[in-house]
Amino acid sequence: MLEIMEGLSFEEYKKLDALSKHQLDHINISILYWQYRQTQEHVPSKSMLLGSAFHDLILLPETFAKSWVVEPKVDLRTKIGKELRESFLADNQGKQFIDTETFATISAMEVTLNNHQFAKSLLKGTKREVSCLNTDNPWRFKCRADALCDDYILDIKTTSTKSIEEFRREIFKYRYHVQGACYLDHFSMFDKPFFLIAVQTVAPYDVVVYELSSETIQNGRTEYLADIAKYNEWLNGGYSGLSNDVVKV
Repeated sequence: MLEIMEGLSFEEYKKLDALSKHQLDHINISILYWQYRQTQEHVPSKSMLLGSAFHDLILLPETFAKSWVVEPKVDLRTKIGKELRESFLADNQGKQFIDTETFATISAMEVTLNNHQFAKSLLKGTKREVSCLNTDNPWRFKCRADALCDDYILDIKTTSTKSIEEFRREIFKYRYHVQGACYLDHFSMFDKPFFLIAVQTVAPYDVVVYELSSETIQNGRTEYLADIAKYNEWLNGGYSGLSNDVVKV
């Protein structure tokens, strides 16, 4: 069964009981590592906050306006500064905070993205932050596409890389090709293109659109199926650590 869910919040998506590409990245290391990460509270780094804020700014501007707030600079060494801080926190409960520097960065990134005609055309008319729960296979799997239409899936990536070659390496380091294969397969869009819009988080905030080749997607498919095979082996009593064999060096 394939269930496509539009309008599902990210918090609701996270609660769906299913494997995800992010979890497969952990399983790829070991089942033990995946189990460990499942128990840990996720505290986003500053770069992760920037990426999340930028995604909402571009893909869900109404959500950005309601959920994000720029935290003013105050001198916490003074009584007035502490009072201003307490008042700010009280007025913005439940919201996510970014500092003025981060807001200036994502604003500059937004300008360059809007100036990139092909990237802008890809985003036009797409459905945003669409969730998918696929139970057609023996395993339950969930995906969340940044932008989706009948003809392709695309994902926005923020990056500090300064060249195309650097980002090519990042694609395989962070297994974006695995993500592409997972998304195309579980949204039942097997032969459709998967695009990445990479936006620099450092000046000049350049934008590059990448399309993953069919060969790259197939390599990603091979990798994620191997991860799921490891997961299934563990379910059937297999070893959960890095290796059950002697490692010769």
